[in-house]
Amino acid sequence: AWPDRTPAAADRGLDGHRRPDAGSFASWRFLHLSLTFLAGLVWGSAPLLFALNGDPMHLTMVSLPLVGMVGGAVSSLAAVRWAFPLYMLPVLVSLGVVVVARGDQFGALLGTMTAVYGVVMLGMSRGLHETVANSLRLRFSNEELISDLRTTATQLQEEAQTRERMERVIRDSEQRLRLHVAQ
Repeated sequence: AWPDRTPAAADRGLDGHRRPDAGSFASWRFLHLSLTFLAGLVWGSAPLLFALNGDPMHLTMVSLPLVGMVGGAVSSLAAVRWAFPLYMLPVLVSLGVVVVARGDQFGALLGTMTAVYGVVMLGMSRGLHETVANSLRLRFSNEELISDLRTTATQLQEEAQTRERMERVIRDSEQRLRLHVAQ
């Protein structure tokens, strides 16, 4: 069950899926980043829509789900370098603007915590992106190594079969020679 080595199979990974070309990758990346930014803008509008009255309870009830969603987005958006910042910035900037606009100590404190949280999340996002990128690089490197190993194993198997055939021919020749000499 060796892998298919036809030219048609050359553009497929070990998992059998077709590898995208560079042009489609760039267009999908742009679409992904654009829609991620749009999602950030939509969620970033929540503080503007639901917490403008400045009530601390409203601000808390709006900010907790938003910071939770930002925290959850770190892992899901880590594969593409700029996806997380494009999502996080509209959400946390609008939240920060609304809470600081209160003009009191509570707003300043919540605004500062929002800014610190954003910086920490950006750092985590960067580290997680590097981990994911390295994992993907290793995966593709391992795929190449596995492919080379399979090619080498196929060559060795063919050489072993050829050697066995040659040894069989030599044994048969030796047997015939012994029979001929014995007569």
